[in-house]
Amino acid sequence: MPDDVGPEINRLLATLEPAPACLLGPRFDFLAWNDPFDRLWKPDSLPKPWRNLMWLYFAKGTTARRTVGW
Repeated sequence: MPDDVGPEINRLLATLEPAPACLLGPRFDFLAWNDPFDRLWKPDSLPKPWRNLMWLYFAKGTTARRTVGW
């Protein structure tokens, strides 16, 4: 998958608002997201190599604690 997704994907994610939504790559990297997703996860605040769902859950640790029953 390309690092930069096209405007079509961003429009698609915007249509899903107010639900948080993102596009993940084959290695669980965040490739694109909508505004509600950004407010919850803040992937843009992370360095690009750390914009990864598995890294947020297992390496950072604070994200996993937000999961019910973790």
